[in-house]
Amino acid sequence: MIRITRTIIGPCLLLAIILLLPALASATSAEQPLKLTILYMNDPHAHYLPYKIEQKQDPIGGFAKAQTVIEEARAQCAQEGRDALTLMAGDLLMGTPFSTAFKGELGVLLMNHMKFDAMAVGNHEFDYGLPNLLDNLRPRMKFPLLSANIKTEDGKYVFDRFIVKNGDKGSKIVIFGLTTKWTPSMTLAENVKGLVFEDPIAVARALLRDFKNEDLIIALTHLGVEVDRKLARACPTIDVIIGGHSHTRIPVPEKVGRTLICQAGAYSEYVGRLDLDAIHGRVVSSQGELIFLGPDVKEDGQVASIIQSYQAKMD
Repeated sequence: MIRITRTIIGPCLLLAIILLLPALASATSAEQPLKLTILYMNDPHAHYLPYKIEQKQDPIGGFAKAQTVIEEARAQCAQEGRDALTLMAGDLLMGTPFSTAFKGELGVLLMNHMKFDAMAVGNHEFDYGLPNLLDNLRPRMKFPLLSANIKTEDGKYVFDRFIVKNGDKGSKIVIFGLTTKWTPSMTLAENVKGLVFEDPIAVARALLRDFKNEDLIIALTHLGVEVDRKLARACPTIDVIIGGHSHTRIPVPEKVGRTLICQAGAYSEYVGRLDLDAIHGRVVSSQGELIFLGPDVKEDGQVASIIQSYQAKMD
């Protein structure tokens, strides 16, 4: 009797384990984190070439140095099985003769080549008039231009409000854009004629209702760090804010509640990097830094060549 009982129970247990294996594997897979690296810049103000500052004898900054850092980070992410995003938090235009001569055309060409994933609309994007932005620059862009709080007077959205990217492990990454509501006082009135700049925090609150708790939510903003902090307090479901406008250097991502706030100074002096792991839309670990584009960073040859060709045209 004992032998028979053991003979019967053995196969039953084995069958039960076999039946449970898919469920156990699914549960384990569901807990695997989304591994994401966000590379970001803000407020370059047409500083595409390296330039000298008082503290350094050799030139620093510029898009060719930025591309070297970005490509190295992407290669590392590919080896480690991490997703990577490259984001620009506004004010590509205005600040050097490149902007005066080409009105943003060179900046867009460089961002296309550097494969940026999205850009927030900054207040200086309007400085050469709305037709330049909408009819000249936007059709050239191979990346979405985001702002959820800019409408026409009859209530139509002017730019994409948000985009959704599918991350690893079946997760979704939502990126939405916001622009400072003070833009009309920062450019000529005719440049924003017919546009309404709504309160960004109120717009964010309404927009976030459409997203799921399991989504990783990134706000790509051109509001300034003080407004970003208010946004984080008002909208705690935002996981990451990549900001601009106030030219703030945040060496290590600042945490407000559960929200990570990042900003990389200005004038193409830094590339920001944020590495995070998220499970079910919640960041469970993170590490960030600003990478200084100093004299020791080599320039990417292709980006440098594009800039030089426009330099020749300008000369």
